[in-house]
Amino acid sequence: MKILVVESQAAKQPVLAEKLRSRGHQVTLCSSVETAWQSYLQRSPSLVFLGAEEKDLRLCRQLHSLPDSSPTAIVSLAVAPSQETTLEDFLDAGADDCWFGPLSAQDLDLRLKVIEKRVQRSLARSGPTSSVNLSPERANGAVIKQFPYIASHHLRQTLIQVKKQLNELLAQPEQIQLNSPAAQRIRNILDRARFMQQWLGELLIDISKEQEDELLPLNPARQNYLMVDGNFAILEHSPEVKRFADQPDRVQADTDIRLSFPEIVGLEETLVKILTGNRFSFELPAIARFQNNKPVLYFDLYISRPNRPTGSEPCLLFLLNDATERMVVQQKLVQSINEAELLLKKLALTRDYVAEIIASMADALIVTTHSGFIKTINPAAEGLFGYNPSELRGQPISLLIADEAFFQQAHWENPKTATEMLCQRKTGESISVAFSRAAIATEEESTDFVYIGRDVTARKQAEARIQQLNAFLQRQTTELEVANQELEAFSRNVSHDLRTPLSHINFFVQALEEEYGDRLDETGQDYLQQLQKSQHRMDQLIRDLLQLSQIGRRKLKITRVNLSKIVGEIADELERNSPQRQVEWAISPDVITEGNAGLLKIALENLLRNAWKYSSKRAIAQIEFGISDSAKLSKPASRPPDTPVYFLKDNGAGFHMDYAEKLFSAFGRLHSKREFEGTGIGLAIVHRIIERHGGQIWAQAAVEKGATFYFTLSARA
Repeated sequence: MKILVVESQAAKQPVLAEKLRSRGHQVTLCSSVETAWQSYLQRSPSLVFLGAEEKDLRLCRQLHSLPDSSPTAIVSLAVAPSQETTLEDFLDAGADDCWFGPLSAQDLDLRLKVIEKRVQRSLARSGPTSSVNLSPERANGAVIKQFPYIASHHLRQTLIQVKKQLNELLAQPEQIQLNSPAAQRIRNILDRARFMQQWLGELLIDISKEQEDELLPLNPARQNYLMVDGNFAILEHSPEVKRFADQPDRVQADTDIRLSFPEIVGLEETLVKILTGNRFSFELPAIARFQNNKPVLYFDLYISRPNRPTGSEPCLLFLLNDATERMVVQQKLVQSINEAELLLKKLALTRDYVAEIIASMADALIVTTHSGFIKTINPAAEGLFGYNPSELRGQPISLLIADEAFFQQAHWENPKTATEMLCQRKTGESISVAFSRAAIATEEESTDFVYIGRDVTARKQAEARIQQLNAFLQRQTTELEVANQELEAFSRNVSHDLRTPLSHINFFVQALEEEYGDRLDETGQDYLQQLQKSQHRMDQLIRDLLQLSQIGRRKLKITRVNLSKIVGEIADELERNSPQRQVEWAISPDVITEGNAGLLKIALENLLRNAWKYSSKRAIAQIEFGISDSAKLSKPASRPPDTPVYFLKDNGAGFHMDYAEKLFSAFGRLHSKREFEGTGIGLAIVHRIIERHGGQIWAQAAVEKGATFYFTLSARA
């Protein structure tokens, strides 16, 4: 067979040409459409393979328009159909088939086998030995009869396009809505596939063997047949008919046909009607024959009464046609249809799933065209802006977004970053919305924009309030710093101004005691002692006030500090000043921390002097220092886990816990000055030092059962 291949699909045609030559055909390769016309006129091929471009379509029309020398078949072959040409365009131009690939080796063999049979049948019918004389109606039936395989391939290509288009739509589930053009497109695709399947079924099943018998007269050399008499005994048969039989060895003359073809059993009444002329024919399509270690064989069985010479006994004619290829194609078509329906169901589920997600979103969703006209909003956007979807559909997004700079930011550098916009609700109320944007491609090859917005009005108001509070706190801090500076200056001035008269008082008290002490009576001596005590108390009070005011202003120098060593040094000093006291000390060794050594010494000195003072009425005082088992402590709840808790415990007078809140305030005293001397500032100094170190201090006590002070440290610069 002469075949012309136009090499417009360069990557695929050499493979096709090689395959055709291996099947014994004479193949001419043309490098372009322009040279193909001359090659055709010179060689008159029976089959032409074209590409799928516009120039191939023009050549197809040109070849099909030839009156007598047009090719028997024209096939359009392409890796994929272009946008300019479609399957329908080539069929309308006269092409007999369109192959869209790439094709597997198996599919290519099947396609070639089908087109070869189609060309061979056409050549046989158009040759000089053909005795077929067809009326227009018969000719039309013949044309239809030639195309069952071609039609099956058309449907297969359609289903391939169905799967491709459905997959493209599945990749963009956000585009699919119930009444959208995309949904209508899917329905059209499925309707087309179903129509093609129905059309193929009618072609393959409903064309009767009566038409075939009239169009293609019986040729014993080519047609598989059996002649059967009125008793269903075989009169004669074609050589190849045995391969269709269930028991091939029983296909022989004078043998009952039902032994080799059990499908006839039960049809005897119908066969008698055909034999007697009460029925024209009967057909059993797609009979499956299963043989050991062989592929399944499908064949069609057509039964009729042939025309016999006058006086001859009537008989039955059984025609058998191999239908294996057709059934394989049909099975593949059914599989493709099922796959397409599964894809459609998956798409519907995906669409519903995405719709549910969008409907349940707490953030507002707005879809617009590239030019900014609203297409879709979700329920959250309805609630945020106060519009119904029908009120916004087709309106510009500027109806919602009052910020004129919004459109200048249509191509944000980082669209996933939320950009805050000033928006307007239906009521006219202004709100702040943070939008993020994404671009999505549409079926029309344009771009839509999806905006996800979150109402940040409350946050903006809170931020404004925080800014106001920060400004207020900044002013307060500045004023406080000024006040502290003034207080420090005042403290220095007061200490200087008070110390001068106190020094004078102290000088004259000493002079009075030295020069006139022996002249004073007992009452005068008492007055003098009271005056000395008041002067000492005033001097200590001034020192404590100065120390308290300076703690908050002093810059901390953080080092490693051995608290046990400091406690031991203070204890030694206290015992030297009061050697008559009996005190039992319990100081845990090497309690190490980080902090300012000078301030921590002041704090521990105040705590130890308190313990020394309030345990002075005990015959044997007990004072203990160390690290507490923090797991057994209930306070304070806010301390970080695994924070060391230090304690200082005594067995002194203690205090009532109802008044514990007064402990760490300046001049807060739980005992009278007559019971225990002091200025009432010591624990306030301790509290201030602990706070400067990021720690906390608290106490546990009971009246006449002693007191325990707990504190934590977290050194700060």
